[in-house]
Amino acid sequence: MLDADIILRCIAGRRSIRGALFALRARIPAFGGCHLAYEYMVQRRAYVRNDMIAMTTLPQKFTSLYAPAGGTNTDPIIDKVSAGRSFLQVDLPAVIADVRSKYAGNRFFGALIEDGCVSLASYCISGAAGIGYAALTVFEDETQARGRPPTRDMLAVARHIHAGFRRRLIAAHLDVTEREAMTLAGVAAGRTAEEIGGLEGVTGRSIEMRLQKVRSKLRARSSAEAIYKAVAYGVLPVDDGAAEQPRRRETLGPDVALDSEQRDAG
Repeated sequence: MLDADIILRCIAGRRSIRGALFALRARIPAFGGCHLAYEYMVQRRAYVRNDMIAMTTLPQKFTSLYAPAGGTNTDPIIDKVSAGRSFLQVDLPAVIADVRSKYAGNRFFGALIEDGCVSLASYCISGAAGIGYAALTVFEDETQARGRPPTRDMLAVARHIHAGFRRRLIAAHLDVTEREAMTLAGVAAGRTAEEIGGLEGVTGRSIEMRLQKVRSKLRARSSAEAIYKAVAYGVLPVDDGAAEQPRRRETLGPDVALDSEQRDAG
């Protein structure tokens, strides 16, 4: 069932995650033409701070009700993913009709049902080196729900898509340039701004300004957190110094544990 070449071509031929999702929806038979959503966050409940990537093929009339897109009517699937599940299926009519459920009368789910969607099937992926949480969700109609492929096969598809996004599209989505990524890699390797600037023939102040810019793009409060997120998003390779096991750990936020040397470099 898994055709890695088709997945790679769908991703390689697109400039954005959303564009790739449309290509995957059209060309991967297992999706049956259903709408897709991709969510990826580095820290649990990061969506509360709008600190996540969320893309979908759904039209605007749905995304305006979708929490990661700014709506307020539903928690994103990713909240369940971070609880450690590998597969989550939501029967929309049952959930919206259950008066005991917090989703009773949910406008987002209601709009999906009116459009013929009867269930959500989410395939969940842990990030590289145990960092981050991702989910690929299929918005199923009745035909797709009845003929849903085996979960194991769909998880393999989801993992290949997530890996392809990390390799090719997430850095572009975050607008992190190659030079900014190289600067973060230098900091992760223990170099100071002055040392990095000396290698490039620019001042340490120029490097500091570049670091400030990339921290803003990654919504990071320090260079150490920016390195952590860059590894999670695939902007920096997992085997980079940023991914080494910390000798002394400190918390910069929920689920963010960083090496004290990385902190000092920031």
